Amino acid sequence: MTSLQQIYSEVLVRHFKEPAHKGRLTNETLYETGYNPKCGDVINLSISCVDDGTIQEIMFDGKGCMICQASASILTRQVRNITSDEAKQLIHEVEKLFDKEHIGEIPLPDDVKALGSISRYPTRKQCVTLAWQTLGRALQRHYSR
Repeated sequence: MTSLQQIYSEVLVRHFKEPAHKGRLTNETLYETGYNPKCGDVINLSISCVDDGTIQEIMFDGKGCMICQASASILTRQVRNITSDEAKQLIHEVEKLFDKEHIGEIPLPDDVKALGSISRYPTRKQCVTLAWQTLGRALQRHYSR
């Protein structure tokens, strides 16, 4: 029988081996780089937003561990065609995955739940959250003007 942990591991490996939306947009409205000095992970996000704040397209590139790259791939699938406010809520939920008593305020898609399987390894939190924090900074800079 397959355990939930195995299923989540398979999700992360799949996103690492076959990443979604890897590359750079030619029509980006936002561009942000995230860096983890502890391990050297680098994530670059190019984002195309429309005037109402909806993330129309997003792509990533960079280098890093399997967890970091898989997390960035998951992010690019989850935030397309949602508003910046919805994206900020999702970012908040991903960061809370590492809380001991995490009770989500919004239901999470299965691929995002797979990131929670890494919470057993607190030293890997930055690997999971780097792309998400990078998106949060980009949205904050752009929409706080």
